[in-house]
Parts: sequence; C-alpha cells; structure tokens
Amino acid sequence: MSSVVSSRAGPELVRRWREQIARQQRRRAAQGPRGLAALGYLVRGLQPNGLVDLRRVVFVALYDRSQADGHLATRVAGFAAASAPWGVKIGGPEQSRFEKDLVRAPTIGAKGRRFDFAHPDVLTLALDLDRLVERHVRFPCMPRQRQPRWPALWAAFTPRVTSNLVGEGPEFESAVRHAGAVAHDAFWASRQMIQGLVAFPLPFVSHAWQRFTTIFADLTTLPKRQVIRLEHQAKNLAGFAGAIEFDLVHTRFSVAST
Repeated sequence: MSSVVSSRAGPELVRRWREQIARQQRRRAAQGPRGLAALGYLVRGLQPNGLVDLRRVVFVALYDRSQADGHLATRVAGFAAASAPWGVKIGGPEQSRFEKDLVRAPTIGAKGRRFDFAHPDVLTLALDLDRLVERHVRFPCMPRQRQPRWPALWAAFTPRVTSNLVGEGPEFESAVRHAGAVAHDAFWASRQMIQGLVAFPLPFVSHAWQRFTTIFADLTTLPKRQVIRLEHQAKNLAGFAGAIEFDLVHTRFSVAST
C-alpha cells in the first residue's frame, strides 16, 4: 500500500497525515481494529441560533475494520438524511455520500477510497475523529456511548398546512402528560417559527411527513464529536432512536461493508 502523498497538497495537512497515519501503520496493523467509532458532522449554512436545514448536514463515521486481504482499513463514511414515513432516515446506501479509507495515502484528484486534497474539510474531520479514537484507546476510562446521539429535529410546514395539523405519537402523548395540559394546547405551545415556517418537534408530527417543507436540525443539542464502543460488526451503528432510523454501516459504495 502506497504512503506517498502529493507534494501539491497543503503542507500542514500532508504533515499531519504522515505523522498521524503513515508512521503509525505498522503499530496499528499489529494492534488490530480499535473497537471504537468516532462520529462527527460537516455542515453548510449554519444559522446563528444553531438551526440548519437537515439537507445541509453530512454525518461522518470513522472506525477500523479488517479487510478480506488481511489489511487494516480505517473506514470513513459520510451520510445525509431524508424524511421517511416514520420521521427521518439517516444513512444507508441511498443516503451515503462517500466512503474512504484513511490508511490510503491522499492525493490531488483522488478517486475511489482515497481522500482528495481538493476537499480538505473532509480529510481534516477524518483526522480529528481518528485522533479522538486514539485518545480514547490510550485512556480507557474516558466515557463512550452505546449508540449515536442525534440532534433535536424540527419539522417545518407552511402556515396554510398547519391549520388542520395535530400532534400524535408516544413522544407527544408523554409530553402532554408531563405538562398536564390539553393535547391541543400542548401541541401549539411546542411550535416555533423558523424562517417564516411553522415548526414542531419532529416526533410530534412524523405522521405528516409527506407535508414537511423542511426539517431543521438543532446542532446545539448535538455533541460535535462522539465516541461509540462498537458491538460485533458495528451493529449499534444502525437502528432506531425515536422517529429517527439510522444506518452508518451500509453504503452504496459497498453495501455489505460491515
């Protein structure tokens, strides 16, 4: 496997990849998969209050896996999100945006599993996530999660659509009981205006998913970086969390990528 890095790339990014990845390959190969995943995200157009159109967010997962040829890969995959009948689907083959191997030397104009220095934000995030995993390996007492955390999501509608909208679902019923309020009052008290749209907590209105205008993610409710202790075949990187289904394992680039 080549560890030659294009000299046309940014010198700091080149140096960082060489020191953090290339010079550690022999040790890591002997050590084997680290058993941890790190999660982060990339976003365009963040609003001052932390709310952003979910379509502008790419969730990124990094973890090690042994390949069929015996080599150790550090897989970095990016996923978008889309509305679904139960609320939101994050990831899976249909929402995968890229899949890279951090062990392979980045180049300018790279294709396939290599990182392209023309997109330094993606490689920088991958190196940040990898460094976070290394820190957790060195300090096992650092806290890890069993499943990914997700941002609070707001489903937004045009004002006309909301005239006959009602809250439904177990999350809504729980909120009504907790508030001790009438369902109608609790539902309308939960709304907020976002960019001229009427928005409600997504779990309250997931049944109306076909009428969503936009879904907003509140990134102030999401850790910028997360570390997950992996189960066998990364099974805990796929599942459900309320109205969210997530799959950070399978991509359109390698559907059976466990």
